[in-house]
Amino acid sequence: MGGGYMAVIGVDIGTSGCKAALVAHDGEILAQAYREYPCLATPDGGQELDADAVMQAAMETIGEVSVAAAGTHVQALSVSSIGESMAALDENGSVLNRLMVYTDVRGEDVEKELDARVDRERFFARTGYYPSRVSSACRMMWLRRYRPEAYGRAVRFLPVNALLLYRLGARPHIDHTLASTTMLFDVWRKEWIPEHLSAAGIEARLLPELVAPGSVVGVLRGDCAAALGLPEGVLLAAGGHDQQCVSLGAGVVGAGDCLDGLGSVEALGVVTDRPRLDMAKLARYHLSVEPHVLPGCYSVYGCTATAGIAVKWFRDRFCRDLAAAAEAEGGDAYERMFSLLPERESALLWVPYFCGAGTPFNRPDARAQLTGLELRTERGDLFRALLEGMAFEAQINLECFAASDIAPRRICAVGGLAKSERYLRMKAAIMGCGIQTPRVNQAGALGAAILAEYACGGYPTLRAAAENMVKPGKEIAPEPAEQAAYQKKYAAYRRGHPYYKTLGLGKG
Repeated sequence: MGGGYMAVIGVDIGTSGCKAALVAHDGEILAQAYREYPCLATPDGGQELDADAVMQAAMETIGEVSVAAAGTHVQALSVSSIGESMAALDENGSVLNRLMVYTDVRGEDVEKELDARVDRERFFARTGYYPSRVSSACRMMWLRRYRPEAYGRAVRFLPVNALLLYRLGARPHIDHTLASTTMLFDVWRKEWIPEHLSAAGIEARLLPELVAPGSVVGVLRGDCAAALGLPEGVLLAAGGHDQQCVSLGAGVVGAGDCLDGLGSVEALGVVTDRPRLDMAKLARYHLSVEPHVLPGCYSVYGCTATAGIAVKWFRDRFCRDLAAAAEAEGGDAYERMFSLLPERESALLWVPYFCGAGTPFNRPDARAQLTGLELRTERGDLFRALLEGMAFEAQINLECFAASDIAPRRICAVGGLAKSERYLRMKAAIMGCGIQTPRVNQAGALGAAILAEYACGGYPTLRAAAENMVKPGKEIAPEPAEQAAYQKKYAAYRRGHPYYKTLGLGKG
């Protein structure tokens, strides 16, 4: 890299680790870094992150890619992060609490309390969600009830990405995408909802300034610049919720584009540019709405509760030998697992509700069901049935999108399972359409970098930045023979499904 080469830094903070990427103006990844941190379990069902440990890991990743930036002019930095988690800060800026993450089951009592104080349909129409214990509002209510000493000392609450930017020199803020996960925010008017603040018992003074993603919110402090090996004057840009930043970093920016995020769970988000949506239809299928990082756009979300987490479970229970061989001989355990998949069809049907049912059924009490076992059934058959069941659940969500008048026209897959071409081919056959992957699978960090590039004037619009910085990867098209076979099997899956008929889609 020669002197004067322009670049930005994108940071992506997740529940188990943090990534940073040094990204060129054209979207090329010049350097990457990653740090892990533990998710801390509590005896009462809590799942928490130590905010200072997360911030330290983020600083280390930024410092590592900064070393690779020698001779490069870093212009701006932005951050993607998990939603819902809120840090309570005292008057000195110190964090007073651990961060409750999405899988933290505590707060049923405050959820019911909030739910009883609001009109549910009006609540959903304004926020895009029903009252939930995992919302920032309920997390803050829980803190007030069970950690009153910390809540009483708080002067403001910040989401995770804004906490990092604040420590780097930004003013306190929250972007519109993460504000929507508080359930205190009107997604259409882009403002706090006084009635929801009152229902939750939260004072407006504790909430930070609302800003649009990609807004300049500060400049890197001199001491931070020196510690990180960055030049002074680096702009700090408001980031976004990880789902929206992944959408941006995957090039899912057009109306009808669908992001298929294949992580531990599977999140499907369809982009729309409509100023208003039929919220009653979305509510029927438990689909949620969140502002996209793109101005004037929204993402409508469905989510299956079991994806990568079930594949990991299958590895740990049925494929320990393959995992041990991969560790001893090198290679990837999951590649070995996919090599087990038989070409022959079977009658096995696996409804994969290991962690309850997500959308459209929203049944946390649901349990997995396996039918069609035979004496000739082998673990490869079981693995194939598990993967098929996961894909069938995604297809049910696509049916619900279509019934809500927001059928996707293009699907882009990212995440760990998106690395398997065999699985994407299966999904393409079940969904009856091509599935594209971006060249860069770490779309969260790239999405944050795109926000940074826009903030420093690299492109006139976020859409233009995404169109120039995101490079398409492979497109997997459905095979006609596989598609025909899967249409029959999906019909059988719907007929035997415990809840499908409740949707009233006319195909059960």
